[in-house]
Amino acid sequence: YRIILGCNNDARRADGGGRASYGNHLNISCHAQTYEHLNAVAEKVAPFLATAMTTWDGTLRVWVDDNCKLCVGVSQRMHKMKHLTGSNTMDDRGIVDLRDEPHTSDNRFRRLHIIGPDKHRSEFVVWLRAGMTALVIEMAEDRSYRMPVTMTEASFEQGKDVANRDFSGLAKVWRVGRTKRSSIEIQKLYLDAARDYFHGDDDAAEIIEEMDR
Repeated sequence: YRIILGCNNDARRADGGGRASYGNHLNISCHAQTYEHLNAVAEKVAPFLATAMTTWDGTLRVWVDDNCKLCVGVSQRMHKMKHLTGSNTMDDRGIVDLRDEPHTSDNRFRRLHIIGPDKHRSEFVVWLRAGMTALVIEMAEDRSYRMPVTMTEASFEQGKDVANRDFSGLAKVWRVGRTKRSSIEIQKLYLDAARDYFHGDDDAAEIIEEMDR
């Protein structure tokens, strides 16, 4: 037999409404000028994070639904994410938080706050998440570069629950333009884009090589 252990991170009684959920937040300092078009940057980065959560970055969630049916999801946090981007971090969460809350001199830096990802004990996964997210953000900050994926809020809301129960990562549930793609396909699009964009960059090459395994 193979036993898989999971950990549910919902605090159902902590605030009376079951709103709390524990994950890994990424607080990223970005150039102040990036904040002038933060919405555009966030919209380019969020599909990468969403499809990472429903593939290699998920930590498993097991729960019993209202009909007493046992359910299993790829990600601990996906059911708490209502949007790709947003300014609410409790009830109506977006994977990328758009609130203007710099943690340092706002003349030089601003904060890009990512609240979606699951809590991890794997140092490798945390490293890979931070590394790939940094590469995707750098591409997104380049306003002359056309990102490989554009996803609408409607596509995210329609696809997230199905994708979160698809342990193969192959279900074509995300509408990207006129085409429906799977979580793995979207991850591959970002990976190929990073490989081309960072050609010759040794630091990026290490992250891309590990991501490609």
